[in-house]
Amino acid sequence: MSSQRVLAGVAHSIAHHAASGLSYVHPHLFHACASVAVHEATIDLLSDNPYPLGLPTVEPLRLSLGCVARKFKSILLAHGLSISDVSDAALRVQFPLVGGDGYACQVEARITSSRRKVYYTVV
Repeated sequence: MSSQRVLAGVAHSIAHHAASGLSYVHPHLFHACASVAVHEATIDLLSDNPYPLGLPTVEPLRLSLGCVARKFKSILLAHGLSISDVSDAALRVQFPLVGGDGYACQVEARITSSRRKVYYTVV
């Protein structure tokens, strides 16, 4: 098994991907959050259904979140790791409290290894 320190790089990579336009999460997640008056959402990257609880279901968002979860798994594999090396993985996406166009956000990635070491990054 590769060094689990690689998970710090995996956390950074998935956070950047989720924050970028390539993830297609924006502005769908922003609008779903705004519709229920919240400014953040958590995405469980290990779940079969990574859609955040409490948000209205929007098909483009559901599809893009599924792609983000698959991207996370592909990043793991590219670094010589597998899902069994991770016990928890989540993204927390936060939007500005005032204004915003749905594209500006802060993304926190938190990955817990199977050895219970936590890797955390913010972009």
